[in-house]
Amino acid sequence: MKKIITTINYPIYFGNKSYEKLKIYIDKNKISKLFILCDINTYKFCLKQLQNKVTFLGKSQVISIYSGEKVKNIESSLYIWRSLYAYKADRNSLLINLGGGVINDIGGFSASLFKRGVDFIHIPTTLLSMVDASIGGKTGIDLDNIKNEIGVFNFPKIIIIDFLYLQTLCFRELISGQAEILKHGLIYDKNLWLKLKKKHVWNTEIFASITIKQNIVNKDPYEIKGLRKILNFGHSIGHGIESYFLIENFTFLHGEAIAIGMICEAWISYLFNRFPLSQYEDIKNTILDSYSFPIIKPIVIQKIINHIQHDKKNIKGDIRFSLLKEIGNCNFDHKISIENIKNALILISKYKF
Repeated sequence: MKKIITTINYPIYFGNKSYEKLKIYIDKNKISKLFILCDINTYKFCLKQLQNKVTFLGKSQVISIYSGEKVKNIESSLYIWRSLYAYKADRNSLLINLGGGVINDIGGFSASLFKRGVDFIHIPTTLLSMVDASIGGKTGIDLDNIKNEIGVFNFPKIIIIDFLYLQTLCFRELISGQAEILKHGLIYDKNLWLKLKKKHVWNTEIFASITIKQNIVNKDPYEIKGLRKILNFGHSIGHGIESYFLIENFTFLHGEAIAIGMICEAWISYLFNRFPLSQYEDIKNTILDSYSFPIIKPIVIQKIINHIQHDKKNIKGDIRFSLLKEIGNCNFDHKISIENIKNALILISKYKF
């Protein structure tokens, strides 16, 4: 496996030698102050690992927030900004985001706005953040439980992928991250999908997944041409589920919600994009065999739809989906009615997970 992926905006380094690249970057750019953003889990399980590998980071100022999607909000950003201000961060400071998707999203967002922008790098510690959240330059926070409603495009200077952090994860977190790798296979690489049906994720599949996402981002970094929208397969309905259950104080992990969303949106692909029924059944059965979720009760379906109506991909009030043509081939900007979304959710409510 290669040790680097070179992108238009930043390099992605793999393994222990990536920390040498970090030191070179800091020395070359004359970074004035170093900050590490953690959550309470990465503070406990990952920070010492990082500081042991990069000893000079022991002098960094650590900013820690609570964990979970519920803290990805403006109040946490205010805490990060006030901490940076209190510790006299200047525009030559560097914020190192050590954590999962929430830390990558809010860390990149907060760094992008503080003093009109300070540099940041990502060191993702979860499978989900390695293959998805850290890649592509999307930063953001939630607005009143609406996912990623506030944000900016801004790219990290470096991404460091160290698979050793995966040893700190429970099985539920690992299988959540695997959902995004399954998605990359479904939208772009049938062979990756077939490999993942036979075994759990290994390093080569993680590398392949990162490469797929970065190839798509390189072709459409700001989602202007539209190709990048295919990365949202499963997310229109998945984000609606995730947002609703945040309000109900039950946390669907991101990948869990996206897995349900992929079943629903594969069904909609069958109805409106000539997606083969046999391939829909393959997706449904693979996900049902791999994941355990609470049942989506019919009584909450309209509330989930209310969240879907706020999706960023919607245009002039029309709900737009990325749909599968076949496994490994996805297209975008399909206008789907609320009634058809409701029917897909009714269908999923009948399955036992």
